[in-house]
Amino acid sequence: MLYVSGRGPLDPSTREVVSDDIAVQTRQVLANIRPCSKRAARPWRRW
Repeated sequence: MLYVSGRGPLDPSTREVVSDDIAVQTRQVLANIRPCSKRAARPWRRW
């Protein structure tokens, strides 16, 4: 199990919240934690 916390819906290049839309924010959070999962050598299934 991999625990990841403190990852918000921020654009990594600007450090700004990507949108007011929760669906867009959710996609950004998942995109932000994907590299953490890869570094931990955990398999990642498409969300």
